[in-house]
Amino acid sequence: MGKNRYRLAAIAAAIGLILGGCSAPGMDTHFRSGKLDLKISVYSAADRVERNGMRLFVDKLIEYSPSALNIQLFYEDDPMASLKSGEADIIFADSATLAQYDSDFAIYSSPFYFRDQDHMSMTLNSPTFIDLTEEDYIETLGARQLGAFYGGTMLLMTKDTPIRAVKDMEEFNLAAKEDYYTNRSLAGLFQSLEVYEDEQVAWESDEYNAVELNSAELDDMVNIDFEKAYLIYTSHRIEVNWLFVSQAFYDKLDAQHQAAIAEATAYAIAYVDGEKTSSYTENYTILQNRGVRTARFVAENLRKSGKEQLITKTDFYTAVDKSRYDAVSMIIR
Repeated sequence: MGKNRYRLAAIAAAIGLILGGCSAPGMDTHFRSGKLDLKISVYSAADRVERNGMRLFVDKLIEYSPSALNIQLFYEDDPMASLKSGEADIIFADSATLAQYDSDFAIYSSPFYFRDQDHMSMTLNSPTFIDLTEEDYIETLGARQLGAFYGGTMLLMTKDTPIRAVKDMEEFNLAAKEDYYTNRSLAGLFQSLEVYEDEQVAWESDEYNAVELNSAELDDMVNIDFEKAYLIYTSHRIEVNWLFVSQAFYDKLDAQHQAAIAEATAYAIAYVDGEKTSSYTENYTILQNRGVRTARFVAENLRKSGKEQLITKTDFYTAVDKSRYDAVSMIIR
């Protein structure tokens, strides 16, 4: 898996803050009497690492702000609705939530788009990407991007025998996560594909001999004893989460407050991306001890076959802005 390259020193500092104790789950409110009120909405499906990352964002924002702040951090299903209504100033949300407001976000978490974590992070956090999309997102979202966060890499786990080539997939019945375009593009490569609700239940079912997993969520599998299983690094989709600030709110801030937000964002990205990566490493070690092995697989071959399926089996390239799809893919090749 790729290593986070944003701020290695910040990761250590971030972990220290988290271990030292952050706000309790639920409604997280940091109050300091002052002139600036700030409301932060986080999507309710955010996991423990992401929630801690947002608490760290708040802690760092307080630390670097030139004035006292009154900050409220809360969770809801649709943070973007709150940003548009003025009930939130900064939001943390996944691509699926933002895609309801701008179809571009369906591109960034689409199958076979980014090669790995580094490719995604270096592209979506690059000045080139932000310059390319800034005016559009001010228009469609009323917001400006602060950062793109790594949400995990999709891979496969198989029973008994590994998948070593794309042609091997036709021998497997796949239990997959809910993602329309990914599933449509993979369905033609596997003997069968069905969506599951629980990883462990899917794995233990006799109906499937392959399960799609998120690399950042392998802790859901570590208590299973595996007789013979293989992790296949297909890397066929990268999950992306986003931090956006209301443009109207941002424009009211002075340069020092804007710089404080940028600094806090860098710490949050370093923490979340670093924790997601280290979580995979730790959980994979546990899985190895329980009998899981890896198999050599050339992910680039799947990217080619998968994109062909995406073109022929779905309306993806007509549902999104193809020129934007191509332009972003060219930023870092």
